[in-house]
Amino acid sequence: MDLPVVHSPFTISLATTADAHRLHQGCYPQQPWRIFEEQFQRSLRRQTADLSRYLLAQTAEGAIIGTAQLHRYSSCAEIADVYVAEAWRGRGLGTQLIRHLEQLAHELGWFPLEIGVEESNGRALALYQRLGYTLDRPLRLPSTPLALILRKEASQLVS
Repeated sequence: MDLPVVHSPFTISLATTADAHRLHQGCYPQQPWRIFEEQFQRSLRRQTADLSRYLLAQTAEGAIIGTAQLHRYSSCAEIADVYVAEAWRGRGLGTQLIRHLEQLAHELGWFPLEIGVEESNGRALALYQRLGYTLDRPLRLPSTPLALILRKEASQLVS
């Protein structure tokens, strides 16, 4: 898939180091800068090592309004950290980010796909199920809410 891809009124592209401040401002302003920057640089190193893809969605004016990541592991790939700015929710941006990651996973042969969601996040859960993800297993980590892991096989991709 050639990136960037333009979806009026936003563009989806791979993240670069130059995006750090705009990403922090647009999607993670509540997170302390030092922590955000460390995590962002770690994600970019994984992308450089061909272990992940980090997508950004931005307006024509350059404001970053959404993000999502794809991580490769030995037995699967994970769609992670899907975030859409509140003002842009319900407008198809989350769907587009996930579809782009699915296309990248298909091109790279990174399957099956998994995506996790807190059980209480009904809106995200409904989106993932609408996109063809099915419940695989619950996941309970110490001191965190119950999460659900959903899965999608390569054969379930919609072209």
